[in-house]
Amino acid sequence: MSQAKHRHLVRNVPNTEDNRKFIKKINKMSKNSDSIWKLFIKYRKPKEGFHYGSGGSLKCDNANAFSVYIDDRRPYGQRPENQYRSKLWEENRKLEEENEALKRQLAIYSNPYIDWSVSSIEDEIYEIRERIVDRFLECDNDKLLLRNPELKEQHDQLMEALEYAEKHD
Repeated sequence: MSQAKHRHLVRNVPNTEDNRKFIKKINKMSKNSDSIWKLFIKYRKPKEGFHYGSGGSLKCDNANAFSVYIDDRRPYGQRPENQYRSKLWEENRKLEEENEALKRQLAIYSNPYIDWSVSSIEDEIYEIRERIVDRFLECDNDKLLLRNPELKEQHDQLMEALEYAEKHD
């Protein structure tokens, strides 16, 4: 037996009113028996002078035949594959939050000022700010000379250590 290639239930069903009514009748019976499945039609084989539209679709009146597909009639969120997908997204979100928290913790513990007292940190911040002001006054507003990544990093680490020390005092 050959490998199935298409997702239809049947294809090349003649596009007649009786055949369309039969599919409609099956869907009513399916709904009345509380089935999760329903059939739907995609029109195929364009009549002379007509062409497939976007997505390979045709209007009922422009088709010689149709294919029948089966679909889950449950709401999107109640379908098992979508519930599983939602569960995976939720797990991913939680892992990303945990990752961010761990990155923050790592930044704190790799901070050289983390063990300093609040007063020592504040003194060091005051000295760094003085150096920044002095650089500003010396550089004659030359922005390239004003940039000092080491001072900024040191200031940021001190501010982080100060926040940590204030929480734990």
